[in-house]
Amino acid sequence: MDVIIKHFEDCEKITLDSESVDRPSNLALIQVQSIPSILPSFVLLVQLDHLPPANSNLFSKIKYLFKVLFEKNKTIYTWGPLQNEIEYGSQYSIFSYPIEAKDVNLQSEFSKWYSRVPSYCEVCKPSNDTHVTVGSSMFCECREHAYNDPSKPWSLQNAILYAGNSFLDKSQTENNWFSMLDPKYTTLHPVKLENIINYAVYDCISLAYLRLPVVERWSLVRLEETPISILLTDPKQAVVDPDLEDISDDELPPLLNGNRVEQNDEVIGEVLDADINVEYPSTVEQNLPSPRFHRSCKHTDRSVGARAYRNKKRYAAQRARRYPDHLTRYLYRRFTRKMVGKIFKKLQIKFKYIKRDGNQVLIGMKNEELKEQFDKLLPLDMFDKDHYHNN
Repeated sequence: MDVIIKHFEDCEKITLDSESVDRPSNLALIQVQSIPSILPSFVLLVQLDHLPPANSNLFSKIKYLFKVLFEKNKTIYTWGPLQNEIEYGSQYSIFSYPIEAKDVNLQSEFSKWYSRVPSYCEVCKPSNDTHVTVGSSMFCECREHAYNDPSKPWSLQNAILYAGNSFLDKSQTENNWFSMLDPKYTTLHPVKLENIINYAVYDCISLAYLRLPVVERWSLVRLEETPISILLTDPKQAVVDPDLEDISDDELPPLLNGNRVEQNDEVIGEVLDADINVEYPSTVEQNLPSPRFHRSCKHTDRSVGARAYRNKKRYAAQRARRYPDHLTRYLYRRFTRKMVGKIFKKLQIKFKYIKRDGNQVLIGMKNEELKEQFDKLLPLDMFDKDHYHNN
C-alpha cells in the first residue's frame, strides 16, 4: 500500500471512472489510473462496499491515498462531469466532496476536438472510398452517424471507435458492481471476474489513450503514429488551454488514392505490451493482464445505422435458432412475465419459457405440433392494454 501511495504522490495527472448499480447514488466502484512520467502505470479498483473497518490501519491508508489523489496539484480526467462520478462516494468517509483537484471533462473536450478532424462513413462515403478532408464534404452528412449532431454527448466506446479505430467492449456495463472482485474471496466464475475487471480497467486506459490528442488538439494521423507508451504517460504538462488553436487543415491527413486511412498495427501491438498494473487497495495487489484494444473489423467501419440494422438481422436469426418452437404475441409494457405465466396456467397451457423481447413476448412450446395448436387458439391481442386492465 505504501508503494501505491508513493507512486500516486509522484503523479500529477490521473484518470477516474466509477460504476454504480441502478442509479448514481448506489456508487459501488471507483477506478483510478495513474499517468506517470514513465511506465508502469497503476490502476486502482476501490470497492466502496468492501472497505476495511474504519478503525483499521488499512482504512487510514486508503483515506490518505484519496487525499493524495484529490489534492490541489492533481488534474483528474473523466468522461462526463466529475461530480457524477464521485459525489456519492463521500458517504464512505474516505474523502469529502467537493475536492480541490482540477478536473477535465474529456467528453465535452472530445466533441470540440473531433469536430475538426476528418470523419468516415460507409453510408455516405465517396465512390472511390477516399478519406475526404477538405471543403464542405469534410463531415459526414448521414443522419445515422454518431457525430452528426454536435450537441449529442459522445459515448466513450464511440470515441475510441472513431478516433482510435479500436473496439472498447462495454458488454459488462450492467453488472452487480457490489460483488466482491478480489480473486481470493469472490464467488464469481473466474472468466466472469476477468471480464468485469478488464471492463473496469479499460475504461480508465481509454481515457488516458485519448487525453493527449484531445487536450493538445492532435490530428488523427499523429494519434495513429504516437507510441502507446507516450499516450499513457505524462511527458509534459497537458491541460486544456482555451488559447490553443484548433488543428490547421495542413495537419489533416492527405487525400488517399482509393484506400482509407488504416490504423497502425504497431500502435495496437504496443497497447498489448503496455506495462499497466491493477491494484486492489482494500484487499490484495495483483498484476493486470495486458490490456486488449481489439483491432477494428469491417463491422465497426459501418455507420451506426448500418450496424444497428445488421445487428437486428443477426439477432433475429440467432433467436430463431435458440427458440425454434415459440409463439410471438404483442405485449403491453405493464405486463410482466409472471402475469403472463399465470394466465397460461389458468388456461392450462403448458409452456417451456416466457421471454420478453421489446414489445413482444416469446412463448416457448415443447414441439412444433403444440406451437401450431396454440397459435390458432391464442388471440393476437390477448396481452394488449385492454386485456391488462380487464385482468
